[in-house]
Amino acid sequence: MAKPIARLVLVEGLHIKIRLEPRMWSALHEIRRREGMTLHALMNDIKRSKLALELAAASRLYALRYFMERATERGHRWAGHGRRPRSYAKFDNHAPWFSALLPAAAGD
Repeated sequence: MAKPIARLVLVEGLHIKIRLEPRMWSALHEIRRREGMTLHALMNDIKRSKLALELAAASRLYALRYFMERATERGHRWAGHGRRPRSYAKFDNHAPWFSALLPAAAGD
């Protein structure tokens, strides 16, 4: 797994350092882009969601919930509908955050 990257974000008027994996940052930036908001506004929403006490953990849960709630049957069928493909490389081209949300496959 990639080394976490620390960034300062403005949450409730305070600069807070948060460490997340690069793909998790990509997921949060994708959510921010889709929702038309700044990263700071997104982090404030995550803080208010109270998914976890620690902001990094809450951010991971928020991203997972965001994409799970927006998953479609069409996308699920495209993914193999319950069958784990040997490689998720086809997803990385479309959504770089995707493989950060999956468990490692045996032999990876």
